[in-house]
Amino acid sequence: MLSLAPYFTENKTYDTTNTERFMGTCQPGWREYLPNLLAYATSRNFLDHNSRTAFEQVQFCLNRKHTSISYYDVTNDGIRESTASSVSARIEETRKALQALGIGVGSRVAISGINSVTYFILDVAIGLSGATSVPLYYTTPANELDELLQKSGAQWFFIGDIRILSHVSQMNFSGTMISFTENAALPEDERLMSWEQFLSNGKKTPASSDKDPAGRMDISYQDIATLRYTSGTTGNSKEVAFAHGQLRWMAETMASLLSFKSRTKEAVYLSFLPLSHVVEGILGSYTPYYLGAPASLYFLNDFDKLAETLPKVRPTIFFSIPRFYEKIWGQLAKNRPGSIYISSENAVLKRLLRPILRKSLLKKAGLDRCDQLIVGSAPVSQKLLTDFRELGIEIHDAYGLTEAPLITLNRLGANDITTVGPPLPETSVTLADDGEILVSGPQVAIHYDGRKDDCLHTGDLGAITPNGHLQIIGRKKEILINAYGKNINLQKVENLLKDIPGISEAMLVGEQKPYCVALLWPEDIPSAPDEKELTAAVLAANEQLSHPEQIKRYALMSVPLKISTGELTPNLKLRRSQIAGLHQLSIDALYAPKAAAVGDVLFIGVL
Repeated sequence: MLSLAPYFTENKTYDTTNTERFMGTCQPGWREYLPNLLAYATSRNFLDHNSRTAFEQVQFCLNRKHTSISYYDVTNDGIRESTASSVSARIEETRKALQALGIGVGSRVAISGINSVTYFILDVAIGLSGATSVPLYYTTPANELDELLQKSGAQWFFIGDIRILSHVSQMNFSGTMISFTENAALPEDERLMSWEQFLSNGKKTPASSDKDPAGRMDISYQDIATLRYTSGTTGNSKEVAFAHGQLRWMAETMASLLSFKSRTKEAVYLSFLPLSHVVEGILGSYTPYYLGAPASLYFLNDFDKLAETLPKVRPTIFFSIPRFYEKIWGQLAKNRPGSIYISSENAVLKRLLRPILRKSLLKKAGLDRCDQLIVGSAPVSQKLLTDFRELGIEIHDAYGLTEAPLITLNRLGANDITTVGPPLPETSVTLADDGEILVSGPQVAIHYDGRKDDCLHTGDLGAITPNGHLQIIGRKKEILINAYGKNINLQKVENLLKDIPGISEAMLVGEQKPYCVALLWPEDIPSAPDEKELTAAVLAANEQLSHPEQIKRYALMSVPLKISTGELTPNLKLRRSQIAGLHQLSIDALYAPKAAAVGDVLFIGVL
């Protein structure tokens, strides 16, 4: 009750003026309205509701005295701290500099760079100015950046990564470019401005007259706050727009889904997925400011350093893609106690090993303080979730798309690992006649390419359980049709292949072919499975598949998949057409009368 006390002592007035204007004298009876009031309050986990935008909420939290927020840049040179007051001052300094460039309500401002406190400051300043942010992946090639900048209508482009700076000269962008890349020499280009030059312009600018007396810009909840682009797994990136009201709703709702304990103790959050990703750049960026508790926010500048950074930060809430959890389980399988546990059929021995392995695994991974582990952004293996659960570790699957960052989530204490959980509040999830998942709710983008009607047609196939949880069956477009006209679910087969020890990724091939083949990538090439054991594992997977789905040949690849070659999207999803093009010789070899390994293959297995 002490924790709830602030909600009852706030200076709020129960005002019936507007109601009486339309309905006459109001004599409310508490027995009638209190149940509805409590139902709403509990659905929101007793979070305070306010009219601020997500960006105004950030500034509000930075300037209040009773809740501390600290920021940290995790760099190759160590961890660097920034205080709430310094970040608040830098946001205002940046907002003034944006104003000096003529950036305001309706402006489109592109931004791309590694995760950093400066990136976050710039993002908030753009939001406070009323402009529309256009975050772009920092691994995007120069020609694609040009296309996206033109498509978005951006006239300014903020660059926070040395890789983009290095190919500025190759870009045809006609607007102004500003670098916020630390310790980087700027190439000679008249379009390019240094961060220092950018800030100095703001110091010459008087305070904006666009603000109301309370200091708030003339921003509507319906105004577009940000444009995002899909990662392009099936072709060109698609544009998605979110309004200010949606950002606030998503952050506020995500905070309300966390347990009361998670919301009232100090939050430690590590931002490591690209901030252009909707989960990181919307849910991860703004949710901490709706928790009402102290927060320590870390920004990892180098994605490849995640494994070594987590034990230093030890976050309290953690979200990641399935690949991260697969690597953790793979590390367990490599050490002797873990391999004994996994291979043993002795129930007593396994029961004795479980608590020891669970504690050591979480501590080594840096996840021992987490109240909730969440996985999403790609399909996760059912076997992986079951293996973790048997060890005593719950991983909560979630479901969302770029067009709707979070749709369902398995709640703490009610984790059904056969599903991706129940829908969020105010969210409707239904199925079309063909099983396609249809979504409507406040988180669905107000605009996106290919919009058909008021429902988001996800392209995913699903089922709804009797208790209202959603199950994902596969993708409508991720179905190949073989030479005999049989439909084959790619996700189903590939998940089985990725469950094979030592295999990190798999791609099924067989469109208009008489049988299916697979390209397999090992976790680690020096210790890749040999042909005999891998063939046995693929045969075991085949036993769980129908005849058309079964693999007849496979190739173990010798070169890892890379973002830089276009084989992977920035959030590590397969780009099938690009992979097929790059490895066409290997695919041809798999369908040749006498299969023989080619340059990018370790060996070919014939089943």
